[in-house]
Amino acid sequence: MKEIVGVLGQNLTLSAELGSAGDYYIRLHDYSSASSISLYSLKAGFTDFYIKNVSDSPDPFSPNADGQKDNTTIAATITAAGNWTINIKDSGGALKRTYSGTGSSINMAWDGKDGSANVVADGTYTYTIDATNPVNGKIAPTVSGTVQVDSTLPTATISSPIENDTVSGTVSILGTASDNNFSNYKVEYGQGAAPSSWILINSSSTSVTNGLLATWDSLKVNNGIYTIRLTVNDAAGNISTAQVKVNVDNIQITSVSISTNVINPA
Repeated sequence: MKEIVGVLGQNLTLSAELGSAGDYYIRLHDYSSASSISLYSLKAGFTDFYIKNVSDSPDPFSPNADGQKDNTTIAATITAAGNWTINIKDSGGALKRTYSGTGSSINMAWDGKDGSANVVADGTYTYTIDATNPVNGKIAPTVSGTVQVDSTLPTATISSPIENDTVSGTVSILGTASDNNFSNYKVEYGQGAAPSSWILINSSSTSVTNGLLATWDSLKVNNGIYTIRLTVNDAAGNISTAQVKVNVDNIQITSVSISTNVINPA
């Protein structure tokens, strides 16, 4: 027996995996009255042919052929081998792609293209899965899910310092690192106009809009040309970068010493 507790007026969802198909009774207890308890029963039929464990991953994904999350896999399990169909529709209900197959396990990769091999527009897409048992003709209840297509690059801008600025001391690096599906950003620096390696200044999983991205202590490096780079990642695998070249010019007094010689001004 499975029990669910709820509040009067609240919708409840009952899901149960049963050992066999057939008719079952659902019993409801109404405790809203302090003087008595009301008991209700209803009859429900359960099928032994259905679709479960529905999932899609990654979500969101970016079908832009950059090698990062270009496909999403729609997966599900059928309680018996069946003929299954996946229909994918856009937010307006237009059919974009159909897949079909046979078996009890579904693992179908969608490349983000429609039936004419065109990449679909960014947005949320609904997929439905239907299945029919070829032995007895039973039809499984339709299941569905949603997946988001996002091929839009994140925003990555450095507003300060600007290209060829001369900087010194503590440098505030300002700009924007944002996206509707923002994941993270990092700010690095490298020596020269085309660095062969980069050193991390700051990283964060919080987006920034026209604000402080990082603080760089330029006193820790030798004077000269350096490149500052911002990299922004989103959850769909899209990556954007921005960089500026600066001249570090710190005036420092070094090799200070004290003489022990006695000076007599007389």
